[in-house]
Amino acid sequence: MPRLALALFLLLSFYSPIKAATYQCPNLPFVTIVSTDNTDHSFICATAAKTFTFLEGFNLFHPRPLTIKLVNEPIKSVMGEVYGSYDPYQHEISLMHFNAINNQAKVYSLLSETFDREEYAGIIAHELTHAMVQHLLEISPSAMAHEYVIAQEYLAYSTQVAVMSKQRQQQIANRLKVEAWQSGHMINAFYMAFSPDKFAIKSYLHLVGMDDPQPFITALLKTSGLEMYVP
Repeated sequence: MPRLALALFLLLSFYSPIKAATYQCPNLPFVTIVSTDNTDHSFICATAAKTFTFLEGFNLFHPRPLTIKLVNEPIKSVMGEVYGSYDPYQHEISLMHFNAINNQAKVYSLLSETFDREEYAGIIAHELTHAMVQHLLEISPSAMAHEYVIAQEYLAYSTQVAVMSKQRQQQIANRLKVEAWQSGHMINAFYMAFSPDKFAIKSYLHLVGMDDPQPFITALLKTSGLEMYVP
């Protein structure tokens, strides 16, 4: 046997691809994590529980089977390369491992000054909220991609902030120097695109600051466009 062929034969003989395994979150049997190791499982499950508790307080918790697939490379999306992304066609979240993110040559942090576990929790919560909105509204994947943008992002960014500690929330609000959306303001996708960090804080402060948020949430979930006036 020629040397090259022999070397290839030996390489293939000993090569065993790493297989992904599935893991279900305790007390959240509808959430399945798919990964090659269990590095971030407990943290993701704990963050999911915190996310759903927050959403349930606004009658936004609508559980259905959902998969979180852990990866080691940034996820390509229409917004560029991101650390987490929800696929409404597959009901699946692609999420980078925490260590894989920090091993990148350049690490991007949306709300915090450095990328840490709190920032990571925010990404998880953001994508979980996108899934909950689709399940709640029972809308098509196409509608998720092109409609209900403000409804999705207002809630997703609010929840992203909500799972962070109160101290971190206050630090971010002080640094960005923004207040909650006020009556007469227009919540719109253009502001979100140019200042997603400020959009996140303004939305969170507005959501948790209302005495009775349900009328607003009802109107929000009926908004299929790119903007909404605050009543």
